[in-house]
Amino acid sequence: MVLLSATLTGRTAADLIGAYRTGARRTGAGHTDQEPITSPYPGWVHVSATTGKVTPHGPLPTTREREVAVDLHLARHTHDPAAPGGRAARVLAELEPAASGTGCALVVCNVVADAQATRRMLTQRWGEDGPQVVLLHARLPLWQRIERTDLIERMVGSKGTRPARPLVVVATQVVEQSLDWDFDLVVSDLAPMSLLLQRAGRCHHHDHPRPAWAPVPRLVVLSPPGGLPAPSWGDVYDTSLLRRTCDALRRLHGPIAIPGAVPGLIADVYDAAWDPARMDGDDAQRLAREQAQAAAADMVMILPPAQVTDLYPLTSALDPDLAVTRLGGESRRILPVWPTDTGWTFTTADGPAELPDKPNKEDVRSIILSTVQVRSTWLTGAGPETLPPSPWQDIPALRDIALIPQDKTTGRWRAPDGRTICLDPVDGIIRE
Repeated sequence: MVLLSATLTGRTAADLIGAYRTGARRTGAGHTDQEPITSPYPGWVHVSATTGKVTPHGPLPTTREREVAVDLHLARHTHDPAAPGGRAARVLAELEPAASGTGCALVVCNVVADAQATRRMLTQRWGEDGPQVVLLHARLPLWQRIERTDLIERMVGSKGTRPARPLVVVATQVVEQSLDWDFDLVVSDLAPMSLLLQRAGRCHHHDHPRPAWAPVPRLVVLSPPGGLPAPSWGDVYDTSLLRRTCDALRRLHGPIAIPGAVPGLIADVYDAAWDPARMDGDDAQRLAREQAQAAAADMVMILPPAQVTDLYPLTSALDPDLAVTRLGGESRRILPVWPTDTGWTFTTADGPAELPDKPNKEDVRSIILSTVQVRSTWLTGAGPETLPPSPWQDIPALRDIALIPQDKTTGRWRAPDGRTICLDPVDGIIRE
């Protein structure tokens, strides 16, 4: 078993290692003694399946030690730049040095709708002659998401060429992992500590020349002044983790030392929730949800090969409704289509294309690249107009795609829940 994580809590790491050693949940190496388990950071731990011995290696030296300045601001969650004390005004203020000079900044939003609204606010304020604003999130057609990712990579990647024109990337959680990008400043909505540290990792990530206004790595965190989460965030993040992260940031008395301070910050937010003396009401709710998720996971746990005598239970152990309720909603690929006199068209990287009734291999590729992943609940109760052509049922890659017919007049599709879905050429899928 190999487990890799940059922000795993010490308690969780010890639980996972212990589960492997003892064979907890009917898997693992089968050692029943209680071996002390410590996880150095940064470093790694080797567990011998033969002897059960736990060997820590680390902390390991790193050439990427840094101190990240963190500024926490309470900002009313509004996209109106004229609203005093609002989020939009704060974002504009933080980006002003880049907007009036040079540099590259990243704004990370917790939900797609906020990222879209932030992009519109910035472009309306700055106009065509202002900084280049690039929007990146998961509700773009796949071909468009690839194009924008490549564009950003060419400018702020490890081998990128820094643009002469100021660049502001507005994104969601898609920038947290697996992207080797470098910005002069990161502005982020409040998120759980592990994710904020991931976002902070996009700041001064490489040894690029810096504009005068960004001499040190700096993370600006925007938190709603009232209850958490902000209404537009929904249930994206656990209330307990948001509150604990905000409290931990308030207790900071200087920059965050990376990587030295990471374990303490992670433990303060995550592990402390299990201390009865520090538990709040939202902590109890979080604990209850985690226990429910663990119970649901136990119901569908895959047995070791020697104990499997019948394959049927592997696919029938859990009610799909329970999985959606307990483990998070499923997703669905959608394809916006527009009516014509002879059929339907969809949008590709090369422009509108006729929707094929019997697609060939190239058609299949083009269709998949034009789809967008959304929550399946968006389509609950949808009528037959969303069904793909019947020949698509014989093509596994296409059979589960839902067509979203855009109205000729409004350019939108009204879902059964009364909300509309449309594909904007810049903002991607908009749901209102």
